[in-house]
Amino acid sequence: MYDNLMVGCIHHVLEDESPEIRMAAIKALKAFGKILPAAKVQFIKELLLYFLNDDFDKVRICSL
Repeated sequence: MYDNLMVGCIHHVLEDESPEIRMAAIKALKAFGKILPAAKVQFIKELLLYFLNDDFDKVRICSL
């Protein structure tokens, strides 16, 4: 249950219109990637790759 709640929250902030909110979400994803089991880290990597196509340079750089 908590996994679905966390994923829903992350998706919500990653789709926010504000670049600052998206950058904060990317930083949170990176922190989660350090503490989650390896099976779930692949999902985080896929999300971070998505942001390499963001409209704002600072968001793209943050996702590296």
